[in-house]
Amino acid sequence: MNRGKIIKVFLLLLLFIFSLYLWDNNIDPNNNIKDKAVIVDGLLEFSNSSFINTAAKILTDSGYEVSIIEPDKVTVDFYKNLPSRGYEIIILRVHCGPLRTEIGDGSYIPEGTVFFTTESYNAKDYQDLQNNGLLAVAKIRGNEEDQFFAIPPVFFENLENFHNSTIILDSCYGFWSGAPLVMAETLRQKGVRTFIGWDGEVQAHHTDAAVINLLKKIMLEGNTINESIEKTMNEIGKDPYYKTRLLYYPKASGDIKIIK
Repeated sequence: MNRGKIIKVFLLLLLFIFSLYLWDNNIDPNNNIKDKAVIVDGLLEFSNSSFINTAAKILTDSGYEVSIIEPDKVTVDFYKNLPSRGYEIIILRVHCGPLRTEIGDGSYIPEGTVFFTTESYNAKDYQDLQNNGLLAVAKIRGNEEDQFFAIPPVFFENLENFHNSTIILDSCYGFWSGAPLVMAETLRQKGVRTFIGWDGEVQAHHTDAAVINLLKKIMLEGNTINESIEKTMNEIGKDPYYKTRLLYYPKASGDIKIIK
């Protein structure tokens, strides 16, 4: 092979490596680095493709590269790797529940909120995490036979930090009254700049409608977090059955505008 061909092959190799770098780091040569968003679709029996498609379109139209996590991918390992993915916007459409430890007299100690996985519980799996109290066991109301691994606040404490992310919890108990700020404060300490969720139970169709409205207010209209929450509550309202409402944390994030 002559010198000219060697140089040509070398340049083609460099171009290939550079293309892989752009792809791996989500960089558009014409638009610098694209911000990333993810929609986590793990609400199992409450599937809603219309919500997923509409939320994805709003985010895409707002300039985000959008990933959608299918139900069977919402595992313990998914949550373990979530902070390192660099998502600016995280929509968690997963089951949630109150975390509490029962004590001898029949009462309990509230410990915050858990995010469900869709991974069936097995006592032999993730034994190190289980033995260290970093996983919980959860059941969906009305389906007491099936158990799932669930993610308590303490799970995130030893993970990599989030990247100034906004988390929208499209589910119940983001701010469970028994211990309303445990999950939100844990996530704040791990690099989440805003956590949005409901202060109790909420019906799936109602939270889906509210989150779509909220995304429009934040992404398309350029409102602050506080303005977007207030306008969504005025337009969509509290859950008509449970009377719950959307909240955000910390309060200092209320003036943030995410519009690009």
